[in-house]
Amino acid sequence: MLSEKSLITESELQNFLLVEGKDDEHVFYSLLKHHQIPNRFKIKNKESISNLLNTLEVELLSSDLGGLGIIVDADTDVAARWQAIRDRLIKSGYSTVPMTPDPSGTTIREEGRPIVGIWLMPDNTISGMLENFVSFLIPPDDLLWPMAEDTIQQVIEKERRFRETYHMKAHYHLLERDKTFIESKLGTTLDWAENPSKITSYIYLHERNMNPLIREQWSEQHMWLWEKLEAFKREFAPLVKKLNASDYVVDEQVEEKASVILA
Repeated sequence: MLSEKSLITESELQNFLLVEGKDDEHVFYSLLKHHQIPNRFKIKNKESISNLLNTLEVELLSSDLGGLGIIVDADTDVAARWQAIRDRLIKSGYSTVPMTPDPSGTTIREEGRPIVGIWLMPDNTISGMLENFVSFLIPPDDLLWPMAEDTIQQVIEKERRFRETYHMKAHYHLLERDKTFIESKLGTTLDWAENPSKITSYIYLHERNMNPLIREQWSEQHMWLWEKLEAFKREFAPLVKKLNASDYVVDEQVEEKASVILA
């Protein structure tokens, strides 16, 4: 008896790349454009790692699916992230999923099933995320990157080490309370991303009219970035030094929910 998938020709099969956030989506669209890779698949922003994992089995059930790429952050535990994906693939019927990810990227090919490709950022072997992956793409002789790293390190006290994840979230919310003041001092609107399903939160600034892949714009981009980094250091450093997680009080139910998400 013919299955529904066997009635679909190869040209009709669709390929998708699953990513866990809008930043990932923008980065990979830009890389595809820069390297002039043909548009043979669509990128799906799953909006969080939990949603990506929870819907993975459903994605694999699609009758017209030819191949599925998965690019996610390894975060703090490569083995745990890999195991979470591996468990769901096995539950979906895959029998040749390796115990550990391939450092060069894992590809799983099984008869009668969609091809699955997996990459744990930054390099399938160490903890990290999108930002670390992108940093690996920067040429070793780039002059701006060391300046950016040095400025950021000066903003955050080097001796500060948070023992509990919720301290980091508390610090984010304390800064967010001063959002209007901070943005008025910087003279611009910032993007505030708590990322409740992740350890790290972000406060960042986009210049959407610049493309870092256009070499002719680099001088202008470097100047813009240097000016903004100096402004961030000037405004955030005094605030960061005064942060105390115990100053942030949340409703117990909200705190309990956050603890579950971050566990």
